[in-house]
Amino acid sequence: MGPTEKVSEIADGMRITETGVTPPLSVHRTHFPAFPFKPYGIQKDFMGAIYKTLDLNGIGIFESPTGTGKTLSLICSSLQWLQDQQLKVEEEKAKQDALDDKSTEPDWMKDFGTKKDEINKKQKDERKEKRRARLAKEAARLKAETQKAAGCGTKSEMEGSIGDSDDAFVLDEWESDTEKAPGSARKRKKGVTVDSSDESESDEETETKTKVYFCSRTHSQLSQFIGELKRTSFTQSELQTTSIASRKNLCINEAVLRLGSTTRINERCLELQKDKAKSSSAKLAQTALGGKSKASKGGCPYLAQPKLQRSFKDHVLEFEPLDIEDLARLGRRIGTCPYYGARKVLPTADLVALPYQSILHKPTRESLGISLKDSVVIVDEAHNLVDAVTAIHSSLITGQQLVTVHGQLLGYLTRFADRLAPGNRRYIQTLLTLTAAFLRRLRLAKDGTLITSSSTSAATSPAASATGEVSTLNDFLFSLAIDNVNLFRLERYVRESNAVHKISGYGERQLQQDPLETTEAASAHSSAIGSFQAAAAFIVALTSTDSDGRVIVTSARSGGQPHEATLKFVMLNAAKHFQPIVNDARAIVLAGGTLQPTSELRERLFPQVPDVRLRFFSCGHIVPRESVLPIALRQGPTGRLFDFRFESRGAPAMIEELGRLLSNLCTVVPGGLVCFFPSFAYADHVAKSWEAAGILASIRAKKAVFTEPRTAAEVESTLDRYRACIVGSAGMSSAFSAGTGSGGSGKLGKKGGAVLLSVVGGKMSEGINFSDDMGRCVVMVGLPYPSKTDPELQERMQYLERGLDLTQLGLSPSADGLGPETPGGERVGAAVTVRKGRGHEYYENLCMKAVNQSIGRAIRHAGDYASIILVDHRYAPAAGTQPVSGPAKKLPGWIQDSLVTAGTFGEAYKKLHQFFKARELQA
Repeated sequence: MGPTEKVSEIADGMRITETGVTPPLSVHRTHFPAFPFKPYGIQKDFMGAIYKTLDLNGIGIFESPTGTGKTLSLICSSLQWLQDQQLKVEEEKAKQDALDDKSTEPDWMKDFGTKKDEINKKQKDERKEKRRARLAKEAARLKAETQKAAGCGTKSEMEGSIGDSDDAFVLDEWESDTEKAPGSARKRKKGVTVDSSDESESDEETETKTKVYFCSRTHSQLSQFIGELKRTSFTQSELQTTSIASRKNLCINEAVLRLGSTTRINERCLELQKDKAKSSSAKLAQTALGGKSKASKGGCPYLAQPKLQRSFKDHVLEFEPLDIEDLARLGRRIGTCPYYGARKVLPTADLVALPYQSILHKPTRESLGISLKDSVVIVDEAHNLVDAVTAIHSSLITGQQLVTVHGQLLGYLTRFADRLAPGNRRYIQTLLTLTAAFLRRLRLAKDGTLITSSSTSAATSPAASATGEVSTLNDFLFSLAIDNVNLFRLERYVRESNAVHKISGYGERQLQQDPLETTEAASAHSSAIGSFQAAAAFIVALTSTDSDGRVIVTSARSGGQPHEATLKFVMLNAAKHFQPIVNDARAIVLAGGTLQPTSELRERLFPQVPDVRLRFFSCGHIVPRESVLPIALRQGPTGRLFDFRFESRGAPAMIEELGRLLSNLCTVVPGGLVCFFPSFAYADHVAKSWEAAGILASIRAKKAVFTEPRTAAEVESTLDRYRACIVGSAGMSSAFSAGTGSGGSGKLGKKGGAVLLSVVGGKMSEGINFSDDMGRCVVMVGLPYPSKTDPELQERMQYLERGLDLTQLGLSPSADGLGPETPGGERVGAAVTVRKGRGHEYYENLCMKAVNQSIGRAIRHAGDYASIILVDHRYAPAAGTQPVSGPAKKLPGWIQDSLVTAGTFGEAYKKLHQFFKARELQA
């Protein structure tokens, strides 16, 4: 079966989708000239479907297997739509102008409208010309200005040496009982705090425009996206692009970068800006008194010259799209901060590439100045989007962090109690009350020692301290007797008062003054900042609605360490935090290689969205059907049934049968064979058992054997050695691990290939591409179900079984009982409220999404080929003639279409031999 869109034509041009009937599509574009080569049919279908979704202001879930040109298709369809939209606006404006010319309005009014349009166009052209003129003029001065900027401030100023006075640590006055007042000095400003006296120049664009926001999980994926964009003709158009990344990725201040951790880099950056603001205020005050102002030495030197920030923006807008590494290099060359420089491009940009966090977290969106109004949001690698939303809004704090926070709060209050305003003193005392209560709940004393008193209350007794005790938010607060605390005001105080920086800074200064502890000062400060941030995040979490999450308490145990005790808030309601994005964005596209089952994304992210706005698209692979051989294998070489359920997978006979299977596969599979295990622990146990039984030696006689390392730092070198054994060359390109390689010689090295023992959920199961000879066979051992004893998993399953609160979603039951409706009478689908069995289905989906991600590492381009062996009787029905059933029904469609059920190993071996022989003859 060829790749098809999962819709079917019915009467009168209507289309039936997975969730209901949608109206006829108004636009059908089939030509996408920016695509760098002639697209395959499925790529044209994919781009056409994206275009239609955007034009209808829809929400689309688009599945296209990795290796099918998904990223290029996303770029060419979305930016073509954006260009067409801009042209459409111009044409409509021209038509309106023509109508105005024929109207009965006085000539002076017509002339005013025409003149206004001419002025706007002239201003836009002038901005562009000024930008280019500045670039040409400043190029000659760039080197000198860079040196000057880099020379501003001494090393101690950049590193922020702390003086001997305690005055710097005293908190500004805080009126605790007043609401936010206009002009209140205690309100911390959001976004860029760069002091730029000439930022309001007339040539700066402040207009808002429709944008395309492209989001992915990692910075490396965003860089790959920009690389794909450069392959298209959009780089020659007037579309303007920028990338947003973290300070750690874009900061060029070496003194700040040396701090190491992301937390410390962020804090130091903000501190330098506050230093600059204070210096500016002091300068203005001195001038107002008639005195001479001294040159300001505060702040970051890379934000000292606003003209360089403007020059950075000019470069970004005038030249080809820059990825994150390009932006950092440009900032170094000009001598200005690329982190804030990239953010200054946001209002002007048409396309913005940014990580998940920047879109999914509302405070981050606001701090960056991102407005999704009338814009398009594209989320790539959306298979883990629900998990990303819940993880971002979950929170965890350890017993050790609570000990740190409580100790620093107590030390600070002891030193500054008589110098603090009543509001500050009251909130710090409240924080002390909370942290003390949290520690008691974890059965920890304030110094981190275990509480063993028999007088401990029932809520904190050893009997109630089993790992993973679950509470609702309200029950948790009542059990600690802190339900009377206004957590909303407390959270605002922590966020806006600068208390975290002042208190942790004082703690660091105290540590630095101890000559025996100076070597530990930096790490202790980093620990303090991280601990305060964890406490602040947990307080924010406690302001959630009671039904939206759960608190999981892992109390301290006898002989354990404080860091082993934890308080964790688990966000269960992803839809609540995704809803603002759905409300604001013009259209949303969720894309990925394996998104099945799409019903889960629909239910958990936008259950309140009417069916008419949704669109589902799934296409097959670009490889011919004969280039992939998936086999569901029930039995091993000796006829033993493969059963890798937890209770049976540890049996020596089962492990040895698996070893015999792998040894036999090595005789028929050319090149590389990648075998995925459910966990590191099981992979280690199997490898040791094989070693003892001599099976590993049998495998090594045919192929070299490598195991996936637990540490990320060793992954690259392991992959290098794995590939070297396959291609017969010690030297190799690191492009392999980045997934940039394509094509292949099809010839094996002298060593005959290699076996890589990997782990589902490890580094090699996601993001690493085993194309061509690197992955001619992928073996999946068992079904990697997570442990049902995990209290967090149990709560997620129960939450899905309970169903959704229709009132909270703004929905009401329909008259026909088929599903809820919006106030306007639009259907949102029966699946939203029919919840029986949804928890178990979620459990199944967790497993199969992990399987799909792992087996998707092979077959990366049209000329590739590979076999996939699913080793467990649960993948296959008892008879080979039965249709796909059980877990196999959740495999990608293009794999299901070719799935072969092998009742015996002999059948499988024969098909594998024929498959690779046919590929050899075609080579």
